[in-house]
Amino acid sequence: MIGVVRLDRIGDTVLTLPAIKIIKQKYADQKIVGIFNDYNSKLFVYNSKLIYPYIDVLEIIPMKLVYRSLEVFSNIYDLFNYLKVLFWKNRKNYNFEKLFVFSPTTVSYLLGSLIKAKRKYTYFYGSRFNKNIFAKNFIHYVDNVDKSFIEDYGKVRHEVIQNLEVVRLDFEFDTSNLDEFKPEIFLPDITYPEYDLLIFDKELFFSSSEGIQWFKKFIEQFMREVEKSEKKVKVGFVSRRTDLFGFAVNYDIIEIAGMVKNCKCVVCFDGGIVHIASSFDTPIVAIFTNRYFEFDVRRWGPLSTKQTIIRLDIFDNDNLNFDLTNPIDFAKHVFFHAERYI
Repeated sequence: MIGVVRLDRIGDTVLTLPAIKIIKQKYADQKIVGIFNDYNSKLFVYNSKLIYPYIDVLEIIPMKLVYRSLEVFSNIYDLFNYLKVLFWKNRKNYNFEKLFVFSPTTVSYLLGSLIKAKRKYTYFYGSRFNKNIFAKNFIHYVDNVDKSFIEDYGKVRHEVIQNLEVVRLDFEFDTSNLDEFKPEIFLPDITYPEYDLLIFDKELFFSSSEGIQWFKKFIEQFMREVEKSEKKVKVGFVSRRTDLFGFAVNYDIIEIAGMVKNCKCVVCFDGGIVHIASSFDTPIVAIFTNRYFEFDVRRWGPLSTKQTIIRLDIFDNDNLNFDLTNPIDFAKHVFFHAERYI
């Protein structure tokens, strides 16, 4: 029996799928147990049924996800997550031959240290304290690339490769061709809402009153550009904030994945939707902010064959500054690139 652990976000989980597939192909006679949180696990189930073929058993740990840089209650949420892991009774049911921990977070290393396994694999960032605390419990490699001080961006590997390198600690295979390792998302055979163009909200950046006003202007101008287009474009704006955007629609992650697969173009900010679109090779206009732009594009950039990456200057050093970019002009620029794919 083999375990895989990923306790963070949807996008990072999507980029772990090639590694999980490789593990299942190598150990086809072994039962693969996937340990996820109650958010990213939604990629693998529909109507309470497991739909992902490279996992045999799905274990779900309810956890609080938090963007540390913007979340006031991050320490409280961390404590909540540590307690969830410490008192997760099901871990006592497992004694794995091998355990792969893909999420480089304290709570994941803690869980990996607590679960019984003959061999445990993971990776650490070189400049973080997790390595000093947990490294002795794992066979591991160290990623010494620090995005705050990096000078040679050629050393930055895509997140897909980062995860595959964890598997390569167990057995050798060639990872030189990233195109061979595109993520695969499996969907149930249901009817999905259809749009030509999908554009997605990014609550992380646009949560303050100033940010909301900037984003409203951006979305409103984007919709004006759609109306002026000679092409008849059916647009869906996906957001949980339907109270702020009356024309927004909200779906669960499987429905979103099906919509992304069927549409002609996706416009989104860096994050999970970028990688969902890449898994279906859907054309994408991906917006990355200027903070760590060069690093983030190399580590988490889209893998679609048709893609445009646009830089949004919105950070003044590490602080959000919405005066740096005009939302009207930016919306026109984004739609210009999106329209080419429709």
